[in-house]
Amino acid sequence: MLKKNIVQEVLNYIENNIDVNINIDDISRFTGYSRRHIQTIFKHHVRIPIGLYIRKRRVTRASIFLRLTNMNVIDISAKFGYDSQQSFCREFKKAAGLTPLQYRRSCCWDFSPLLEEFNFSRIDVGSFQICTLPEGYISGQMSHQEITIPINENILDVRWNSIINHLNNQKQNIWYISEYNAHKKHSMRIKISSVIGVHNKEVNKKPGDHPYPSGIYARFSFRCNKEEYSKYSKHIYLNIFPKHRLKRRPAPDIEVFTYNGYARPDNALDCEYYIPVETVAE
Repeated sequence: MLKKNIVQEVLNYIENNIDVNINIDDISRFTGYSRRHIQTIFKHHVRIPIGLYIRKRRVTRASIFLRLTNMNVIDISAKFGYDSQQSFCREFKKAAGLTPLQYRRSCCWDFSPLLEEFNFSRIDVGSFQICTLPEGYISGQMSHQEITIPINENILDVRWNSIINHLNNQKQNIWYISEYNAHKKHSMRIKISSVIGVHNKEVNKKPGDHPYPSGIYARFSFRCNKEEYSKYSKHIYLNIFPKHRLKRRPAPDIEVFTYNGYARPDNALDCEYYIPVETVAE
């Protein structure tokens, strides 16, 4: 238990100081333990060397800013503690096989070089299926939000409560489609366009319906509560997608929440999560 606590302290230290050029000597001084001892227990629990973990976490955090914001590459490199834009580009290309600009401009989002923050509490989303969805329509409300990274917990609470309210009002399964794009005017903001409502089972579009495109999707099924909700999507994108070398193609995410009678904010909900993909699992 003591060693596990030490590793958790190290993990927290890395996440809180990812924007400076930390190394094993900094972590040794922080914990008061020798480099060798820290390296040994960290690799035992996390399964990769501490230096590699730091590099991959920096690349992961930087890649999210590359794909979801219009922040300049030089500003992203400075934000995550690289001593120059050139060193950032070298390390990023070594990890991703692309320069930061190539990665940003790529049509599909490749998650293979990314690494989720290690957590001792395992998240289980089970197996996933590759499926094809025909074009469909959602009858519901469209909304637009501007957010910054990381996403504020209040925004997630509002989203969860909206799902609960729609389940209780509609008394049927609720569909939530969401699309994330870099804000054109604010380099640090993300624009989210969402529709929440019920699925139009008819073939033809009706007034007020919002379409989602046909195509190949990775389908996940899980049960989660409000506290777990955001962790599941993060785990899928930063753990499952890299593991199976899936690439996300441009299209909205689709979430389907099952109506099982009256729902309360603290209830767990059954969710089917469809993410548009270009390639299938190997």
